[in-house]
Amino acid sequence: MRAQMKMGESIMILIIFFFLLVFGIVFYAKYAVISAGSKQDENKGLQAIQLVQMVQSLPEIQCSVEGIIDYNCIDLMKVTALKDFTPEQKKIYSTMFPKTIITAEEVYPEKRRWQIYGDDVSGKSRSFFPVPVALYNATSNEYYFGYLNITVVS
Repeated sequence: MRAQMKMGESIMILIIFFFLLVFGIVFYAKYAVISAGSKQDENKGLQAIQLVQMVQSLPEIQCSVEGIIDYNCIDLMKVTALKDFTPEQKKIYSTMFPKTIITAEEVYPEKRRWQIYGDDVSGKSRSFFPVPVALYNATSNEYYFGYLNITVVS
């Protein structure tokens, strides 16, 4: 009788041990999935920052006065000249900015919008990154307030 009780105790301890082991494995797996998701979000954010910096440093749209580049400024004459891309230019920009839509939007004094690069691409989600910039009109020598909108489709 005593041996049967000892054996029953041993079986109960083994059952509890395996239950705790399974619970620990499930908990670790959930933690690993959540951790991987947050790392992926962090990488997307870093790639977005890199993309914004690349767009801001494009000489095709930067303001420059007497060879000096004005940071966070977009020349509207250069933007309007970028409307028609050649096939070579499209190929270069598509490798630099895959699945990206880049627009300049004037907020003050008027509301206007210029498409710099990008087509209507389809995807599951869109990440939108507005960057405040000065818009320079060289014909009237005036600065306007606006945004450089960068939309990444994934």
